[in-house]
Amino acid sequence: MDARRATAAVSAAGIILIAGCGSGGKMGGASLPNGGSQSGLHQNKQPANSSRVGMTFAIPRTTKTWASPVRTAYKVRRSKAFTPTKPHRSMLSGLRKPQFISEGLIGGSISIFIYQGANLALTQGPFTAGTTYGAYDFYCAYNPVAAEVLCTNYTPVFAPYGTDSFYVAMYDSANHLLSITPGMPGTNFVSATQPTYTITSSGYASPISIQTYAVAAYLGIDAPTSCLDPSDPNEASGFLLDGAGYPISGPVANPVTLSTTGNFSFYNLYGQFATPYTIYNAYGGNSAFAFEAPGSGTAGSVSVSSTGGSVGINLTSNTTMSLYTVDRLAVTPSTSGISLIGLVDSSASTYACGKIAMGNYVTGAPITSFSNPVAIGEDDYIPGVGVLDSVSGSPYLSLVDLNREDYGLFLIDQQIGGIVNEVPVAQVAVAGHNPLALAVSPSEDGSGIIYILNADGSIQTVNDYNNFGATATLEPTGTIPGPVDISVNWGEFLNFNGEYNGDYVFATSSNSANLFEISDANSSPNFTTDNLTGVAGLVTPTTYAISSDNIDESGYLSFIAFDSGNGGAISLFTCMLPSCDFAGDTVFSYSAPLGQGRLTFNFTNSSILSLVANANDVSAFEVGPGNPEATPAPFPAFGAPVTQAMTTYDGLWNGFATGGLIQFFYNLSGTVAGSLTGTRATIVSPFYPCDC
Repeated sequence: MDARRATAAVSAAGIILIAGCGSGGKMGGASLPNGGSQSGLHQNKQPANSSRVGMTFAIPRTTKTWASPVRTAYKVRRSKAFTPTKPHRSMLSGLRKPQFISEGLIGGSISIFIYQGANLALTQGPFTAGTTYGAYDFYCAYNPVAAEVLCTNYTPVFAPYGTDSFYVAMYDSANHLLSITPGMPGTNFVSATQPTYTITSSGYASPISIQTYAVAAYLGIDAPTSCLDPSDPNEASGFLLDGAGYPISGPVANPVTLSTTGNFSFYNLYGQFATPYTIYNAYGGNSAFAFEAPGSGTAGSVSVSSTGGSVGINLTSNTTMSLYTVDRLAVTPSTSGISLIGLVDSSASTYACGKIAMGNYVTGAPITSFSNPVAIGEDDYIPGVGVLDSVSGSPYLSLVDLNREDYGLFLIDQQIGGIVNEVPVAQVAVAGHNPLALAVSPSEDGSGIIYILNADGSIQTVNDYNNFGATATLEPTGTIPGPVDISVNWGEFLNFNGEYNGDYVFATSSNSANLFEISDANSSPNFTTDNLTGVAGLVTPTTYAISSDNIDESGYLSFIAFDSGNGGAISLFTCMLPSCDFAGDTVFSYSAPLGQGRLTFNFTNSSILSLVANANDVSAFEVGPGNPEATPAPFPAFGAPVTQAMTTYDGLWNGFATGGLIQFFYNLSGTVAGSLTGTRATIVSPFYPCDC
C-alpha cells in the first residue's frame, strides 16, 4: 500500500531542503507540467549550463488513531451476568505487527520543476524512492534517533544557471498527487510566491528551502457505514487524508470545506464551530475533528468540497455521507457480503446502514462475498460477528471486527500501508466437514471461544481472544450423531448448588435420544450424554433447537424434543444449570418445523421467556419451576415458517427470519420496527466502557 512523502533539494554548494508539510491525493483540478513517467533508476545526464545539486529530506513518523476532540458521556450497558473485568480488546489486538517502514514516498515518485520567471526551464524526474541503496533515485532509511524516515538522492539532480524558482510535486506509486509547492504555474491550488535563487557554475552558497503543501484527497471518518453505533457513541471522528490514505498535516494546498445537516455539530481540537467550515491548515486544532450528535436516533449528513479539485469521503468519490446514531446493529451475511441496519431503542426505529466493506486484516485484500454462509453469531464486547461459511463443504469462520476504532487503520497500524475503506476480517480455516451452527462465548465474562458444530458430528473451536485464530478439535468426527444445533452457557452463573465457571457446551441430535454436554469446554473438557428416554414421559425422543443463556446471574437451558413414539409430539424443556433434572416440559405442537436456531430466550419486564418458532408463528413460554407455561406471544403471524429466532443481551430487541426476510421487534411489541433481506442474522449491542 502506498504512503505519503515530503521532499528536499540541494544545490551544488549546499543543501536545498524541500520542506514536506504533509501529503495529499489524486486531484481533478491540477494541470502540472509533463514530468515524464516513473521508470526506476535514472542515469541523469547533466544538461548544458547547469550545476549538479544534492537532495535530502525527512518524513516524520506519527501514530494514527481516530482521535476525538469530544467524548460524550454514555451509559455503560450491563453485561448478562457480571460487570466486565477484562480489559477491552479488539479482535486483532493479539497479533504481532511487522516492524518495517513503509511511508508514502516509498515506491512513489518525485518531480522537480525549475522555473525562470514564467518559463519552465528544466524538469527533473520523476525520481523513484525506496529502501535499497543504489536501486532507487532516492534512498530512504529509518532513523530511530530522530524517529523519521530520511531520504537522500543517489541519482544526480541538476539546476540551470540563472535565477531559478523551485517547485516540487510528489506522487505515490498509483500516481496520486500527494503534495505540491504552492503557487506552481498552471495549477489552481493555493497561491504563494516562491523565492528565487541565482545558480551559477559554482552552485549556491547556502541551503535553499523549497516549500510543499499537502493535497487533501479525502475526508476520513471512523464510520464504515452510515450508522454510528455505541463503540464510539453519538459521533464520528476523523481527519483529512491524502490519496494514499494517510492523514495529512500542515498547510493544505486545496482548502477543504466541511458541512453538516441535521443535528450534527462540528468540533475540532479547539472547540465547536459552525459549518460550513473551511480547513486551510491540517495542524493543531484541525489535525482531528468530530461530528457530534446530541444522542441516539439522530439523523443528518456530512459533506465535503474543495475549490482545488475533487475531495471524497473514506477513499470513495462520494462527497456526502448520511449519518445515523444508533444503539445496535442487526447484521446479515449473504453470498454478496454483509448488510446492516441500525436499531434505536428510544424510538423503536431503524435506519438502513448499507453494506459494509471488508478486507483481509493482514493484506487489505477486499472480501466481497461468502460462499455459503450457514450461521452467524455476535460478540458485543469486541464488537464483532463470526460468519460460518461452507466452502464446498469445508468450514471457514470469518471474524469481522465491527469496532469503529479499528475501521480502516489495520494496515497503517502494521506499517504496511495507509488507511483503507474496510473493516478488518480474519478468515480461519476450520477442521471437519459441512458446518451447521456456531455458539459464541464472548470475550468478556466468557472465554472468547467460538464453538462450531459440523455435520460430520465433530465440534471445533476457534479462539477469538487470548490466542487469536487458534483452532482445535473439542470433539472428534462422529461424536454427535445426526447433529442439529449447538449452544454455550458461558462465564459465572449461580444456582442453588453454588457458583459455576467456564463454558458449558450443549449439542442436539436428530437420530439419538441423547442430549450432549461438555462442561468446562474452554479449560478441562468433560463430555457427558443425557439419555432422555423416559424423561417426562418421552418414548422415542430426538432433540433439535437449543438455547442457553446467563440471566440475572443464573444459567438457563432450553431445548426442543421430538417424540416419534408419542404421535410426533414436540416438547419444550427448560432447566437451570448445571444440574438439569429435565422435569419441566410442555408439549406445544405436533407439526412445527424442526431445526437449529429456532429457539431463543427473552427476559424483559422481569419475565424469562422461551420464544419458539412454531410453523408460521412464534410461541412464548414463561420459564420457571416446573413445566414451561404458555403465555400469549405478541408477535404477528408470519407469511412463511419462522427459521431463526434471536434476542439481544437485554431482551429489548427480537428478530425472526421468515421467507427470506428478517423482521425486528422492540420490547416484545407486535409492530415490525424494521427488516433486512436475508435468511439468518444476529444483533450486536456494542459494549462501550464509559470513561466519563
